[in-house]
Amino acid sequence: MPQSTMEKTLIRHITEIQNKISILEDALEIARKKHKDSVRHKELINSRTPVKAGAGAER
Repeated sequence: MPQSTMEKTLIRHITEIQNKISILEDALEIARKKHKDSVRHKELINSRTPVKAGAGAER
C-alpha cells in the first residue's frame, strides 16, 4: 500500500527516535555498571582494617 510523504516522514522520525532511545539505554547500562564498580571499590577500601602504628611511627 503506497504511503504518503507525511507517513514516510513520521516513520523515519519514529525510527530515529527509537535508535536514540536504544543508544541512551546502552549508555545508562554502562553508567550503572561503572557506578556499581565504583561503589564496590569504595566499600572495599572502607572495609580494610587500618594498619596499627608500629615502631618508628609518628606520635
